[in-house]
Amino acid sequence: MQNLEIWKFLAGLGFFLYGMGQLETVLKNVSGRSLKLFLKRNTQSLFKSIFGGALITGIVQSSSVVSLIVLAFVESGIITFRNALGVILGTNLGTTLDSWIVATIGFKLNILSYSLPVIAVTAIGMFFFENRKKLHNVFAIFFALGILFLGLGFMKEGALELVKEFDLASYTNYGILVFVLIGFVLTTIIQSSSATIAITLTAVYADVLTFQSAAAIVIGAEVGTTIKILLWGMRGSVDKKRVAWGNFMYNIFTASIALIFLHWIIYFIENTIGIKDPLIGLVFFQTAINIVSIILFIPFLNIFSKWLERKIISNGTNSNSYISKNLPILPLLAVDALRDETENLYRKTLLFNKNSLCS
Repeated sequence: MQNLEIWKFLAGLGFFLYGMGQLETVLKNVSGRSLKLFLKRNTQSLFKSIFGGALITGIVQSSSVVSLIVLAFVESGIITFRNALGVILGTNLGTTLDSWIVATIGFKLNILSYSLPVIAVTAIGMFFFENRKKLHNVFAIFFALGILFLGLGFMKEGALELVKEFDLASYTNYGILVFVLIGFVLTTIIQSSSATIAITLTAVYADVLTFQSAAAIVIGAEVGTTIKILLWGMRGSVDKKRVAWGNFMYNIFTASIALIFLHWIIYFIENTIGIKDPLIGLVFFQTAINIVSIILFIPFLNIFSKWLERKIISNGTNSNSYISKNLPILPLLAVDALRDETENLYRKTLLFNKNSLCS
């Protein structure tokens, strides 16, 4: 029976990750052009960048996807390095929306009874309307949501049985840093902080984790989600590397502040604000540490960006070309890069002809 519940939990995790991946893909494809235009219009100042990053991440529901797109925009010259840092600050806040949805809906309703009809109707709709792109995308979005909540339902039911056999509370003897490490490693492996938070909320719901231990896992997840961005940023322009390292260091800053004041933050949530539901308390904790870190970090953003510019310098490669050897994440960026490179070649040709005729 225990093996069955383990597989049920893992199958639920698989469905959740698949649903998240499908949702990210569909939303990115649907909003590709509008996403680019929105970011371009709303990254002209620091506060607009932060707001734009939070809003887009809240819609797309993946800070990793938005961060990767921002890296591509920086390399394509659409967004400046400093404004990209502002977007990165906003993405951490925007990704908490998914946690609020999971905590307030996923554990308050019998989501399996709702998700199955949604999956059935949308899967049939996708099959019959495959040639009608807009309608097919609408069905695809709700199909992904149905799969996501189906996975969450399996995780919840599996965890309720596993809690009888498995006790995470024994790890508290090793200190709170163990749970920070668990959050970091788990998020690094699956590369989805939303999935890590969903697993953590499931454990809290099943009374496997205490509020403090779960909050420590959230802290670790804040850093774990940056690893993919850091690795991706190592390939490309110097500004792309600066944004990737800036994202990593900012999340280290957020995690450090949250860890140092962990006991006080939990006391504030439980006693001052009076949130007694640990599920709501946990997502409030995640949102609060991101808001506080943004407020604390903003005054030092210019200093931080200048420090990154001094520490991460160009490797001497030609910066006069708009075409990178690295493939862009969005095909639209390739079109923009080709147009800019064509205009650049046209200007150089005119200058060459002028110099030739005048010599």
